[in-house]
Amino acid sequence: MKFPLIKKITKLIRRAWRIYAMPPKETLIFLDPKQLPVISTILASSRTALEPKQVSVDHARELAYVSCMKGHALQEFSFAGDTLTLTNEWRFTEQCVECEFLDGLILLTTTNFKRGNNQKSHLWVFDPVTGTVVSQVDTQGEWSKVISVDHLRHLAFVSNWHSNDISVIDLSDITNLQVVQKVPCEEAPRGLVLKPDGTLIATSFYGREIFAIAKGDNGYQVTKRSGPLDPTGYSGNMRDILLSPDTKTVFVSNLGRNMVHWHDSETLELVGSLSTPRQPNSMRFMKTQTPIIGVSCRKDSLVFFFDAVTKKPIGVSAKTEKLPTGLTAVEGGGFIVTNFDGSSIELHKVRYH
Repeated sequence: MKFPLIKKITKLIRRAWRIYAMPPKETLIFLDPKQLPVISTILASSRTALEPKQVSVDHARELAYVSCMKGHALQEFSFAGDTLTLTNEWRFTEQCVECEFLDGLILLTTTNFKRGNNQKSHLWVFDPVTGTVVSQVDTQGEWSKVISVDHLRHLAFVSNWHSNDISVIDLSDITNLQVVQKVPCEEAPRGLVLKPDGTLIATSFYGREIFAIAKGDNGYQVTKRSGPLDPTGYSGNMRDILLSPDTKTVFVSNLGRNMVHWHDSETLELVGSLSTPRQPNSMRFMKTQTPIIGVSCRKDSLVFFFDAVTKKPIGVSAKTEKLPTGLTAVEGGGFIVTNFDGSSIELHKVRYH
């Protein structure tokens, strides 16, 4: 019993050494944001509870929902009239990790980030209009994070960072959530995106690759892997993932290597890469007619923009507060970003021409 524990501790020590004491030389290679034009202005900002992680919006009501980890809160902000005003706050016992707006409701993952028998992680369905919990379910995973919803098949997929698996949750009865399967996968699954055929493509933060999960005769299972970016060197850390409008390409942010990659969505073969400012994190499409992707870059405290068709940089945002993390587009050519260490939220207007 001691040997697996020693092996795990050794891995954590090596990882900490690589991150803090002797980082790979590849982490020092990045796109200098000073070379790019600043194309956004900050219209409004507001304080949040501690560690705002993700943001999701109700466009019709001009409301933004922010999950705050150490704040143990889901917060609601109005962004009407180019302002940001805190309009509601709901407290949770566990840390609020990720939130997803779904048909007037909020899907929220929470965890207490403990280990062993004391660990708890849940998926909640929350009604922000009435301020009530519709339902909740134990994800049966450890340190539950990202949510991806299959609307056609009424399923939610939740990545479990510490137990290295993905929970498949039945949403067909929104008042009675059911975990139907846990899919073992690569180490520290993080980003999730769904293809129209129901195939889930995910990133592995410590596994150095992306992988696909599809349903077969025996339920969901891993069916494909991309392989490591750099088999003999440092592959980095695959963080977020987006599917192109034509569904042929997936874009992946590599926080450790300061890059965005694009892969064939069918074969998962790496097609190309683009250097970014430091520590690219969350990615969102900023415009649909002319696909522009925004990437929150934590270390450089800004959002980076590139053209998803030409794969060319466009510009960067005005400087944000410390550690921009959550990101979402808003109608009218703007975006909202959360600043994890700054405990704040900002509304930006972007000038693309």
